[in-house]
Amino acid sequence: MATNRNLQALKRKLERMELAHLRQHCADLAEKLELAEAEAERDAESAAFWQQHAMQLQEALHDGEFATHRSVGITRSGELMVVKHDA
Repeated sequence: MATNRNLQALKRKLERMELAHLRQHCADLAEKLELAEAEAERDAESAAFWQQHAMQLQEALHDGEFATHRSVGITRSGELMVVKHDA
């Protein structure tokens, strides 16, 4: 009979430990999810910026008011832009 009580007490203790472990695991996963969502949002914003920049470069290259000798150039700071060459 005492063995049965000891087993029941041990079972309850293990269940409490398991619950605490699962709660911690859920908290860790929630934190990782928040970080992943924030990173995905930053990446989406960056992708949208570069797509818009590429579209602006393409529009500038095909702009009829620009000189006929056009090409994509890069500034010292690394910015891409359309430049015209003087003939």
